[in-house]
Amino acid sequence: MVGRPIFEIPTVPPSAPGMRLAKVLQDRLRRAGGRLVLGSEVVGAEVQGGQLAGVRVKIAARQLAWMCRWVVLATGGFASGGITVDLSGAVSETALGLPVSGPSPYEPQFLPRYLDEHPMATAGLRVDPLLRPLAHGEPVYPNLYAAGAVIGGARPVREKSGDGISLSTGYLAAGIILQEAG
Repeated sequence: MVGRPIFEIPTVPPSAPGMRLAKVLQDRLRRAGGRLVLGSEVVGAEVQGGQLAGVRVKIAARQLAWMCRWVVLATGGFASGGITVDLSGAVSETALGLPVSGPSPYEPQFLPRYLDEHPMATAGLRVDPLLRPLAHGEPVYPNLYAAGAVIGGARPVREKSGDGISLSTGYLAAGIILQEAG
């Protein structure tokens, strides 16, 4: 009607486009047989025969094992608690205890000025081209994929690339799983 293309930027809720996108995604998930569980926390892995067979989840003060064929770890980085650093400076991944790449506790992790190139800014999981988290250069589990800020190497705050990294790696992980599923 206005003679020009119009688009919305679907940022996360509570923005109007973000809420619409969240509803569409939740409806599609349910129609595909999935479910969305809010307020749960992954606290460990269920491993069988070298594969990640499921995740242990804490819900309402109890733990359940949810079994699955594939897992996409999209817990985020420091801002959302997917990666933490303790008082000694040791960096860790909180859901599955995966190895994190980043500065050692004996190296400077943060620099004096706010806009400095902080070494800790790139901390996260190392992944292979299929987004599988690595330990000693090999995939930790062949059916585990990482997406978003939990992946190390980028400087999303400085680059303003966080949403793009999350969307593109999530899309890539879903495509890999769909291809494997046939």
